[in-house]
Amino acid sequence: MTDINEKDFEKIETEDLNYYLLENMKEMTGEESEIRDNTLFIPEYSLSIRPQTAKSDSNMAVINYYLYSENWDREIFECSASMGENRKQALSLAEQGFIFGIMSGIKYMMKNEFFKEIKTEFNGPHSWKMYSSDIVAMGDVPDTINPKEIWGIIENEIPKYLGNQKISYIKVFAAKNKDDITGECRINDEPIKELGELITQYISNWNTKNFGLKKQFFFAVQDDETYIPYPYNEEQIEKFVIETAEMFEKVETEKDLDDMLQNFGDKIGDYDLAEELMGFIPEICAERAFPNINYPEKVIIYMGEDKKLEVNKSQIASYYMIKKAVNHMIDHGHIMKELYHKFISISSAYNVICQVLEKDKVDLTKEEGAVISTAYGFSETYKIR
Repeated sequence: MTDINEKDFEKIETEDLNYYLLENMKEMTGEESEIRDNTLFIPEYSLSIRPQTAKSDSNMAVINYYLYSENWDREIFECSASMGENRKQALSLAEQGFIFGIMSGIKYMMKNEFFKEIKTEFNGPHSWKMYSSDIVAMGDVPDTINPKEIWGIIENEIPKYLGNQKISYIKVFAAKNKDDITGECRINDEPIKELGELITQYISNWNTKNFGLKKQFFFAVQDDETYIPYPYNEEQIEKFVIETAEMFEKVETEKDLDDMLQNFGDKIGDYDLAEELMGFIPEICAERAFPNINYPEKVIIYMGEDKKLEVNKSQIASYYMIKKAVNHMIDHGHIMKELYHKFISISSAYNVICQVLEKDKVDLTKEEGAVISTAYGFSETYKIR
C-alpha cells in the first residue's frame, strides 16, 4: 500500500484514501492501466474500476468497488472488507480480496476463458457462457480442492434466474463462526433467499471450529446472437419512476388510478413498462415497509384472464432497476419519500396484511416465518421482457 509509513497513513482523511487505493490497485492488477478521474482504466478490457472507501479505521476497512465496461449492460458492484493489525494493513487486505476474488473472474471473462455454456428458455431461447472467479478462502475452512465445488451447488438453479440480460453476476458468500452460519447468494447484488438457503446447507457440513469464509463470483454473459437489448438504462428507468410518482400524487379515486395507467402509457409510449411501474412500485414499497415478511423471488403474472406466467423477479428486465430507483429516491428525499405510504396502501401485500389482521387477528408483520407471495394482474396485451 504505497511507501508511506504507517504513522502518516493513519492521518489521511478517509475521502483522500482513493489515490492510494488506485496506485496500489494499478500495481496489483498486473495489467497495463491508467488512472483517470478517480478511476482505474484498463484499456485491454475497456474496463473502468472506481473504488470508494466506505470505512477505514485503526483495524477495519470497507471498500466499495464500481466496475463498468462498454461491453456490459450494467455496472458491477462489489464490497470488500477486511480487518488488520493497523489501518494500512486492513485496507491492503481488503484490496487483495478484491483483486484475487472478483477481479480474477473478470479477467477470465475478458479473456474468454469460460467456465461452461448454458441454455435458458425465458421468453425465447438464450445462450450463455458462464465464467467463474477463483475461490477466496480465509480462516478455518475445508481445503479448496475442487474449484467447481460451489458452482455444483447452484448449477441447476442459476438458469431459472436469468432473463434476457447481457451480463449477470452472481456472488456466493459462505462463512461460519462456530455455530453461526452465513450463507448468501446474490444475483446482480440482490440477495436471492432460495439460493442462499442452498449455500447455508453447504456450510452446515463444514467440520470447522473457528471463523472461516469462502467467497466466489460467477458471470453469465449472453451470446450476441440471442441477446435482445432492453431499450432503457437505469437513468431512464429512474426518470420514469419519478414521472409515475408525479402522476400518482394526483390520484384521488379508483377511476383516477385506472385512467392513470392509460395516460402514462400514452405519455411514455410503452404500455408494457407503464403496467410494470404501476404494478411493481407499490409492492416494492410494501416489501421495504414490512421487511420481516418473506417475499419469494418467484412471482405470478396474469395476462388477461387466460394466460398465467411464473417467473423470478431477477428475470424481468425492469424489476430490479425499478427497485433500485425507488429505494434511491426514498433514501434521498425525492417525491417517492412523500408518496411512500400512499403507494403501500394500494399494494397487494398490504391488503393481505390487513385482511389477515382483521379476519384472524394475526399481525403478519410480527409473525416469524410469515410469507406473502405476489401476483400481478396485467392486460392481455402485456409482453414480458
